Amino acid sequence: MNRSTKQYGAALILLLIMVGFATILVKPALANGDEVGEYWEEYGEYDEYENEYAEAMGEIAFYLGLLLNLGFVAVRWARFVVNTPPGLQRLALELHMDGNIVLTIPALWHAYTFIDKAGPVEYAAVTLILVLTLSGIVMRYYRNRRARLIARMIHSQRILALLLLVLLLIHVAGVED
Repeated sequence: MNRSTKQYGAALILLLIMVGFATILVKPALANGDEVGEYWEEYGEYDEYENEYAEAMGEIAFYLGLLLNLGFVAVRWARFVVNTPPGLQRLALELHMDGNIVLTIPALWHAYTFIDKAGPVEYAAVTLILVLTLSGIVMRYYRNRRARLIARMIHSQRILALLLLVLLLIHVAGVED
């Protein structure tokens, strides 16, 4: 991979991480300078804001995750049809790895906020998100060969990714108004 590809890759990963953390740290402000939480607690609308915020976190995690993972799959499969540059393959892999770690945060925030409304579909989706993310982290950062092989066996099961996608689509369809 050449130097410019590494720089662009690092910049994209940094941007993705910043977007991930920005979505968590965003705090609305009132024009009169009052604290938002105090204002909404006084008028009883704070829970509604918290739910809207958590809903937005779920949408961000879903759509960005779908984009990242479908992009990664497209680049991986394209290498069998056309000669894709190794830099593009590495960039797709980096975005897939770092992006999914970052997107797990808003996904879990969304799940935690709506835990009282969760059913078997949501619990299964969260379990799969955690299994796939943790196995990906082990594959990337853990140095024990045996642990990495076990994580790879789990993480590379396409049926788990498809099952997660189906569960998330069922979840999204089930919560539509």
